[in-house]
Amino acid sequence: IQLDDLKRHRLLGEGNFGTVWLVTNTKSTKTKPYALKIQYFDANDEKAADRIRKEISLMRKLHHPFVVKLINTYEEEDNITMLLSLAPGGELFDRIHYKLPNNLWDSGLGEEQGKFYCSIVADTLSFMHARGYIYRDLKPENILIGSDGYPLITDFGFTRLLKANEQAFTMCGTPNYLPPEIIKNDGHTSSADFWSFGVLLYEVVQGENPFFYEGLDQVSLFEAICTESWYPCASCSDDFDDLIQRLLEKNPAKRLGTFREKDILAHSWFADINIQELRMKRISAPWKP
Repeated sequence: IQLDDLKRHRLLGEGNFGTVWLVTNTKSTKTKPYALKIQYFDANDEKAADRIRKEISLMRKLHHPFVVKLINTYEEEDNITMLLSLAPGGELFDRIHYKLPNNLWDSGLGEEQGKFYCSIVADTLSFMHARGYIYRDLKPENILIGSDGYPLITDFGFTRLLKANEQAFTMCGTPNYLPPEIIKNDGHTSSADFWSFGVLLYEVVQGENPFFYEGLDQVSLFEAICTESWYPCASCSDDFDDLIQRLLEKNPAKRLGTFREKDILAHSWFADINIQELRMKRISAPWKP
């Protein structure tokens, strides 16, 4: 598919990186929609271009049913564009935080829906970790909902390959989801993803962040993450509380998943989830776009 063959229909999103458009291929008899992600940079900033090229190279290696599919790329002097599979359900964030019929807002999907989305995310992270990759930017905005209602991980700008027994020291990610070891620059491994997964899980179920509240400055947030306990969950099951406690362990060496990643999905909270059935997409999603 050539760039000139793509017709832009509407803007799906924009940010510091650039823009994402809903497009179709004018040369095809099928009107299959795609997402066109255009990332701009200064023409003289070779480092910025290399970061995008590295992300593209990584996405070409990560073929997985719950990872957004890279279809083609196009490079120009001041931008690199990715043609991606479309996830028409938008971000998981907009499923967690939603408007009620009376125009008031509510948050949180509860434990049953949380199990559906987060078991798939945990299984997909495990696939990446088994190949030596750490993701480092897990958050609801980076999980999209496909046409079948299943979640898809996207945006691999902070993902990197780690050798056995190697640690990373780059300060990266999104503040609300950072583990203590990244904040303190102690060196981090795939265990950092388990912390972020714990924050994500809490937010999907509860509708709020376990450490952040509106108006909290970043210094206080980082202090809370490194030294304070997470906000207790008033109406959650004991199994859920135990899972969160083990994932939001400040010491990465003791964090659930660090010794054996399969221990996360083997936790009693996931006991009624059949991961093989989910991988085959035989379980109906709680919501479809």
